[in-house]
Amino acid sequence: MLKLRELLISSAVLVLAQSAVAQTSDTSSGTSAAPASGATSAAPASAAPSAPAAQTSNDPLVQKRMDDKAAKGEYKARKKAAKGESKAAKTDMKAKKKAAKEKTTQELSNQPKPATTPG
Repeated sequence: MLKLRELLISSAVLVLAQSAVAQTSDTSSGTSAAPASGATSAAPASAAPSAPAAQTSNDPLVQKRMDDKAAKGEYKARKKAAKGESKAAKTDMKAKKKAAKEKTTQELSNQPKPATTPG
């Protein structure tokens, strides 16, 4: 009974691993990874998701995911550039404000002081 349970569990794990690999494998490559033992089933399952990411796929969900990832990267790049421009503009504005304040302070210090009358 115990051997039967182990056999059923291991076969269920193999079937699930094979179906996961079949779902993630590229349909144009035509390769099927059928692991021979439970120890080798973990390696193809973890290696399979990275392979289709580099290739194009006809699956609309995969294409949407890839398009979304590209759009997210473009958005981050634009956001980073805008943030840099904003920081540069802010620094420039601070420098102009400081120069204007120094100029005003210097002009005020150069003005003759009004004569005070003793009273």
